[in-house]
Amino acid sequence: MGWDVHFEFIELKGKRAETAFNLESSQATIALCADWQDQVMLFNKKNLKLTAKHEMLHLFLGRMGELAQYRYVQRRELDAAEHEIIQKLEKLLP
Repeated sequence: MGWDVHFEFIELKGKRAETAFNLESSQATIALCADWQDQVMLFNKKNLKLTAKHEMLHLFLGRMGELAQYRYVQRRELDAAEHEIIQKLEKLLP
């Protein structure tokens, strides 16, 4: 089953983007910061694509994260593991 993905540009304090999803309905919203003022990553086409890819990888790994929270592990540990995988995939994927 495919995802129904919606995109929006909103004010996000302290981050460039975020992803929210519902596994049961296969719906997701990817929000990009409407006022991207980042000293580390300038707003340009390359960095926008990198950020979008990063958020799509959250969606890709979301089921793993949701299922794993039912095990005997803390959510912060799962989030750290998910970001480690995402950062590795970002380097591998075009």
